[in-house]
Amino acid sequence: MEELICKNCGPQEAYLIEENGPHKQAICMTCSSHLGFLKKPPTQDLILFNGKWKGSMIKDINDLPYLEWFVLDKTNFPAKYKEAAKMRISDIKEANK
Repeated sequence: MEELICKNCGPQEAYLIEENGPHKQAICMTCSSHLGFLKKPPTQDLILFNGKWKGSMIKDINDLPYLEWFVLDKTNFPAKYKEAAKMRISDIKEANK
């Protein structure tokens, strides 16, 4: 768990997690204050919106050279897409061991 800071109680290593619509929020276990929304983990379900694999989910791409290029490319691909591509590269390399 990531450490969050309660404005009333200080740093919190343990906290409650509650669903709030599509989000997950952290709640202080001591004073019940809202600590913030938790970041969503990267997902490989993202669909590429242009290029060679346009319309494909990152989790379905097995083209390792393309994924490596995608991660290193200097254009403005969103960071969450690059993180998902890194995860997919790791999955492919792990499967090929």
